[in-house]
Amino acid sequence: MPVLVASELFFGNLSRRQNELQIVCSKSETYKNRHHLRDDLMYKYEKDVMPDSIDGNAVNVSIGVDLLRIIDMDNQILTLDTVITEIWQADNLKWRPGHVGGLEEIRLPSDLIWKPDLALADGAGKTVFIKSEDTNVIINSSGFVSWYPPVKTKTFCSYGELQNGDEIECHLTLYSWTHSTSTLDLKLQADEMDTSNLDVDFNPHWKLVSTHADVKHKVYSCCPESYAQASFTFRLRYVA
Repeated sequence: MPVLVASELFFGNLSRRQNELQIVCSKSETYKNRHHLRDDLMYKYEKDVMPDSIDGNAVNVSIGVDLLRIIDMDNQILTLDTVITEIWQADNLKWRPGHVGGLEEIRLPSDLIWKPDLALADGAGKTVFIKSEDTNVIINSSGFVSWYPPVKTKTFCSYGELQNGDEIECHLTLYSWTHSTSTLDLKLQADEMDTSNLDVDFNPHWKLVSTHADVKHKVYSCCPESYAQASFTFRLRYVA
């Protein structure tokens, strides 16, 4: 009987040890696959060169604004905490998952990857470029790149003397600094801002009433091409 117990203990420990080794090997293989995939994707990759789209036409950038907090309003300048979502597809960032252990996606530092040169017009004559090199991009095997930079936005909101309950309208406008719609076009993820993560109690003096988003194509006097502008409009109610 003691021999039987010792045997069970021995083989039980051995079985557990084999499971632990399998887990370690699995993690090691995953690391190797990620390392191999990163090297393959970055081989001769030029982050300063705009990629080709999958269909050979303009690169379509799907964008959205996630409103997190209404920080404050100072001299008609509204400060917001937001996350700007940008998703596009690049032909030179595709791979076959079966060649890298079934990996369907990888996360890489955003400073390694080409990104759209989107700028934000604050309505007060200033332009802010969307950049946050500390965040990762997520790339899937079909070449879709997803980037979610956190951005503290400032936008001009015109209003007179406010009374309790008054509503004002503000705008955030995003556009490519250099690309016309022949090379880069903007598409909306939704026809409104994402407010599912909004901290409604952070600023008791301003309450969000509604949001709306649309994309317009503008032609400037200098150039025959059109340029896409994504405008996010939102109404706020003042609470004294």
